[in-house]
Amino acid sequence: MPGIIRARGRLLRGAAGVLAAALIVTGCEGSNLFEGEVAEEGPAISSLSVPGSAASGSTFNVQVTATAPRGVRFIEVRVSGAATDSIRDEFDGDRQVESTSLSVTASSAILSQVSIEAFVQDINGRNSPIRRATVNITGTGTSSAQPN
Repeated sequence: MPGIIRARGRLLRGAAGVLAAALIVTGCEGSNLFEGEVAEEGPAISSLSVPGSAASGSTFNVQVTATAPRGVRFIEVRVSGAATDSIRDEFDGDRQVESTSLSVTASSAILSQVSIEAFVQDINGRNSPIRRATVNITGTGTSSAQPN
C-alpha cells in the first residue's frame, strides 16, 4: 500500500507540472513569446547608385536608399579621392528613406578613383553594414566602376 501511495504522489506531481507549463504557455497566448530585437532585421542600405565613371573635375550624384524597421536616424556617405569628405543626412525616424542630395566633384589630382562608402543608423543607434562603390575617373587611365 505505501508503494501505491508514493506512485500516485509522483504521478500527481508530474501532472501538476505539465498543467502549470500548459497554463503558462496558453496564458500569454504566445504573443510575446518570441518578441524582441533578436530576430528583427537591422538597418540596411538597400541601394547605392553611382555612375560607372566620371570625367576629371566633373560633378556626379550619389543616390542612397536605406531601410530600418525601427526608423532611420541618419545616412552617412563617406567619400575618398574627391573634394567632399563626408555627408550626413538626418531623418525623423522614417522606415525607408532616400538621400539624393550628394554631389561629388572628381579630382584626378587626388586619385584615379573615387571611393564611396555608405551606412545607415536606426533610431536605436544600430549601424548597418557598410556598402561600398568605386567610380573611376576618366583622363587618368581608367574608365570602369565596380559597385559593391
